[in-house]
Amino acid sequence: MSKEQKSKLIKYGVCGGICLVIAVAYLISKDFLNLPQLDQIRYLCDAFFLPGILCVFSGALIWLGNEGAMSGVGYVLSYAFHALMPGAWNKRESYKEYLERKGEKRVTGYSFLFVVGGLFLAISFIFLAMFNMQ
Repeated sequence: MSKEQKSKLIKYGVCGGICLVIAVAYLISKDFLNLPQLDQIRYLCDAFFLPGILCVFSGALIWLGNEGAMSGVGYVLSYAFHALMPGAWNKRESYKEYLERKGEKRVTGYSFLFVVGGLFLAISFIFLAMFNMQ
């Protein structure tokens, strides 16, 4: 197995493991084993939906950040920080300079969030269909 494949496997495994921990923690908090079957199916749907949607939305936020959608917010926050800090007002930069400075910082290799999140959402929809059939 190559180093790249091993790296991808670790990413998927860690993300899937974290999602499973979230799902199991949710089920434990609801006293899953002592519920009727219909409620168990409903809580299984919820337990897989929560980490799935968190993964997909995390990936979407990273993608939006890479596309520059968050640049305006970052510039305004840095501008406010420089305005409030004593002595930092002279070091302010224009929006164009800010974009040039931040332009080369891109996050790569985050597609695993969409894959793992999509898998958990698919499992959630299966439990939702089972819940609706009863």
